[in-house]
Order: sequence, then C-alpha cells, then structure tokens
Amino acid sequence: MRYHFVILSIFILFSMNCKREIIQTQQIEEEIKRNTDNIEVPPLGFYYNKNEIFAPDGKLLRVYNAETEETLWGPISSPIIYLYDKDNIELAKFSTLVLISEDFWPGIIDISYNSERNSFDLTFSLDASGNYGTGYIDLNTNEYVRELLFLPQEEKNGMEPQTH
Repeated sequence: MRYHFVILSIFILFSMNCKREIIQTQQIEEEIKRNTDNIEVPPLGFYYNKNEIFAPDGKLLRVYNAETEETLWGPISSPIIYLYDKDNIELAKFSTLVLISEDFWPGIIDISYNSERNSFDLTFSLDASGNYGTGYIDLNTNEYVRELLFLPQEEKNGMEPQTH
C-alpha cells in the first residue's frame, strides 16, 4: 500500500512539474484575387461546373457552352475552352467539336493543373471516364496537345495506356 502511495505521489509531482504545449495548426486557403469583369462571356454561359481554373502564373481556363443542338431529349450544347492570361486577355480558344470529336456534344471535361509540365490536363468523357481521351494545354506555348484517343480499360487496371 505504501508502495502505491509513493508511486502515485511521484506521478502527481511529475505531472505538476511538466509543462504542456498545445500546438494548433490552421489551414489557410489562399485565393487568387483578380478582376474577371472584362472577360467577354459568350451568351450561353458556363458549361463546366468549376467556373474557373487557375495556374500559378495567373492564367485562367474557362469552359463555356458553344453551339446548341436540338434533340428529342431537349437542347444540348458543345463545350468550348477559353484560355486567358493574368490580365484577362484571351490567349486561345478551343472547340471540342474540332479537337475531340463532332460527337462530343454533351461531354464532360475533367481539368487539373499539372505543375510538372506547366499545363492544364484534360480528360474527356461521354459515357465512361476518359472514353473520349486525354490532352493538355501547354501553358508555355498555349497550344493544345492531344495525348490519348481514349483512356483504355487497361490503364484503370494498372496497365500501360495506348496512344494514338
């Protein structure tokens, strides 16, 4: 019993003499602030659900609706891609009907910034992820580069993709 009392006393003394430090971290989201008011917006508006995608140098990529076609299911629009510089000057305009396929009317475009090659990477999907292929906009030249005609099922399983 005395032994337990001694250990408990040492523990209490040790706890009282220890200084506790609590380190708090805060997650800070930096937002690129820029005035996009002087960008001429095509009349049909945003196509892509992420309205603006930025590169670290301030270049901006937006996807809008372009042409509209009436179908049995209602109107569908084709996507058109605009690249702007940091001063909102249009650097390039890409029609997916020309770049991808005339069948890419209601397609989905997944876009991400690739810091390794300084590009906006694009994956084009209609019925399945990547089934209309991949490409990227090289931000050093502002040119579109087509990579894959389709994202094969093998790539999703860890195998090497096929190029065009």
